[in-house]
Amino acid sequence: MILSNNRLYFLCGLPRSGKTTASQKWLASNDHRTIISGDEVRLAMTGERYFHELEPHVYAHIITSIRYRLKFEELLYDDTNTSIFSLYSLFRIDQNAQPIIIDTKKEIRVGRAIALGQDYLIPVIEKCHKNMRFLMTIGGGTGWSISLLNNGINKIRGLVQEGYTLNDIFTYFYKGF
Repeated sequence: MILSNNRLYFLCGLPRSGKTTASQKWLASNDHRTIISGDEVRLAMTGERYFHELEPHVYAHIITSIRYRLKFEELLYDDTNTSIFSLYSLFRIDQNAQPIIIDTKKEIRVGRAIALGQDYLIPVIEKCHKNMRFLMTIGGGTGWSISLLNNGINKIRGLVQEGYTLNDIFTYFYKGF
């Protein structure tokens, strides 16, 4: 749990959806803010935007960086943040962390990845889209809506606030849902 009054924000959206553009606008609106970009950390550590085998090491570095930087300033974590694991990790740092959802159609994101020669992102886009659908399901519905996504995110926040472990949360959703 954080020991400062600084707030943690995080982006939630598909790869190639404009999250980094949104984060730059967020940064420009206040001098006492910083961004931690998952893509930039991955590039610095691996030389690639996504390297599946090293993802646990990359994520450990990101979480450590968030904990440290949040002591000094408001922070935005720029990454997809669509999995139960990522949401759990962020809410363990700050139970009041606020999502900023970037809503775009999967097909448009796939097309953009192809147009940019980033075909390797297609499975990541598919996985994140599936994660977002699951969050909407636990948020109380079957359609695609920001409201359902927020509900799902807040459901995970509530379980973290109640003291559920990550394993408890997975059990709750996958065995009891």
